[in-house]
Amino acid sequence: MAQNYHRTFTSTDVFADRYQDLALAIRSVIYYFGRELVPYFLEAYGIKAVDESKVRFYQLLDEFY
Repeated sequence: MAQNYHRTFTSTDVFADRYQDLALAIRSVIYYFGRELVPYFLEAYGIKAVDESKVRFYQLLDEFY
């Protein structure tokens, strides 16, 4: 007999999009080291393809903080 599990999420549960950190890191790499080093950073971070719209979104969102 299968058991039914019910998960209740609380205020301490965290849901994150790794692009939030990634977008700010990309901005820092560009500022301190230059745009040409971003592909090397992404490779080291393990990113094969970047969702540019998410990067732009999170960089813009950070401007409001």
